[in-house]
Amino acid sequence: MKLFNLCFAYDLLLFCEVEEQSVTLFQDALRVFADLSGLHANVNKSQLILSKSASPVRQQLLTVLGFHEGVLPVRYLGLPLISSRLTIDDCKPLLVKVDERLQGWSSLRLSFAARV
Repeated sequence: MKLFNLCFAYDLLLFCEVEEQSVTLFQDALRVFADLSGLHANVNKSQLILSKSASPVRQQLLTVLGFHEGVLPVRYLGLPLISSRLTIDDCKPLLVKVDERLQGWSSLRLSFAARV
């Protein structure tokens, strides 16, 4: 029975095994978080991504947790969440955004005369 989490900014990723104890722990973690923080999971934005081994209990999990079913790959912080190594093509959209941001900053360092 394990529950893993990753927290970034306003996002929370929770991972658990598909067994009754883990799902109960998952629900308890969400409830305790809501009780302590006053924040609740937005079921319209929340997704449950299941492995193929979860097929027999898929509908039950979706009903119990109240989330929509998501599919991989999911883009998170500009990169796809995949189980294999990221390729350059996977990273290109993020690299383009970083490059655009850097171009904007480089013009700020120039004097007014140099920009004209």
